[in-house]
Amino acid sequence: MPATRLIFEVTFHGPVRVGRGRAGVGVDDTVDPDVIVPGSSLKGLMRAEAAVLFGGRQADLVGEVFGTARQPSPWHWNDIRADSTAENLVRSGARIRVDSTSGSTVDGGLFSAEYRWPRTARFAVQRFAALTDEDSERHEVLLWVAALSVHSVGADRNRGYGWVDVRRVGAEPDEVFLARVANVLGVRS
Repeated sequence: MPATRLIFEVTFHGPVRVGRGRAGVGVDDTVDPDVIVPGSSLKGLMRAEAAVLFGGRQADLVGEVFGTARQPSPWHWNDIRADSTAENLVRSGARIRVDSTSGSTVDGGLFSAEYRWPRTARFAVQRFAALTDEDSERHEVLLWVAALSVHSVGADRNRGYGWVDVRRVGAEPDEVFLARVANVLGVRS
């Protein structure tokens, strides 16, 4: 039976920061106190991965799953929310920009921002529109593969922030899964 709710677990290998674009007391950029990564960001990351992996061969499927300007997605992405554990506490850090010639800091080169460093967190992708069993199967495979392909979230990913691994809770990729992927792609295994 096709899934109507896919749950994914994210393992964080470093701090993560999804800024709000607003300064706060003592920092240039703050994070949402309740949300670690918004569902809209997760959807965008998964869509980008799906476009790379499936885009040429299955561009229409990517549009079906993630939506287009004319057709909304039949799926909803939940936020990764912060609980009250110590690892989810908001912290602040700073970085500087150094002049390569003088070796000293550049005027205005100090940037401070809030971040978190959770160990793991979960999010769900929930179907809210009717789909045929066949379409639901194709969507599920694409969502699963796209999620497995996400390896960074948030800001400052080129500075060591937001490195992650994602896995589907309650299911592991196996021979059956690989056959399903090949079927969706129209590849003979």
